[in-house]
Amino acid sequence: MTIYFLPFISAGIGWFTNFIAIKMLFHPRKENNFYFFKLQGIFPKRKKTLARNLAVMVSQQLFTTDDLVRQMDDGNMESEFKAKLNSLIDKYLEEELPKTLNPIMAALIPSKFLDKIKRSIGNEIDNQLPHLKAQFVEKLKSIDLEQVIFDKIIQFPDEQFEEVLMAVIKKELKYIEVAGAILGFLIGLIQVGLLLVG
Repeated sequence: MTIYFLPFISAGIGWFTNFIAIKMLFHPRKENNFYFFKLQGIFPKRKKTLARNLAVMVSQQLFTTDDLVRQMDDGNMESEFKAKLNSLIDKYLEEELPKTLNPIMAALIPSKFLDKIKRSIGNEIDNQLPHLKAQFVEKLKSIDLEQVIFDKIIQFPDEQFEEVLMAVIKKELKYIEVAGAILGFLIGLIQVGLLLVG
């Protein structure tokens, strides 16, 4: 009669072995030496390799400096930047400059003179902005995005690294646990069948 418990025992073993295997992806976090072999979780042990591969994938396929440059070259950013600068200049000339001057001197400055200053600064912005943009793009392209991403991942504490990975694959890992139990149950049924036939 006890043979009928075999599928449930096999299901428990299948679930437990998969549960342990999943835990060993992250644990133990530190390498343990047991004389004949060393034991450490796969992700902590291969963190540098995973970080490098992830950094390469992100920096070369998902988020490149060329993508950033293209976003800047869409025309809207440049016009928005000019508009913001002009707004700041207007505010300074109309509100801040009078505060720095003697009230009598501020009152004597004609509005046409202020308009001329605004136009002059605006023209200078138009002339200098392409050069500044080119310098910014050069600086941007010189950033080693792959190394920046790699360094960020490596600096993650192992606990945080586990949380990030688990947030992505938690459901899939649960499915593996359940699949182990189902597979174990089916193997147990096959064993019961073989015992009954034999």
